[in-house]
Amino acid sequence: DLESVDELAANLPLVQRIRTALKDGPLPCKRLAEDLASTQNIIRAIIAKHKSSFMRVGDKIALMPARTGEIQF
Repeated sequence: DLESVDELAANLPLVQRIRTALKDGPLPCKRLAEDLASTQNIIRAIIAKHKSSFMRVGDKIALMPARTGEIQF
């Protein structure tokens, strides 16, 4: 698993690194930027580009819940 090895994870696309960082729960944009050696503007741009993967929860960013494929009536 590339994400579990720091040296290899650093070479993954930033969007994938954001997904990995959010697996344990929502984080503020500032914290993501610091943890991923990026800027808040770049994090925000990636979140905006990948709207189907991420959502805002208050002042934090979270992974979008997985779809179950079930139709709710």
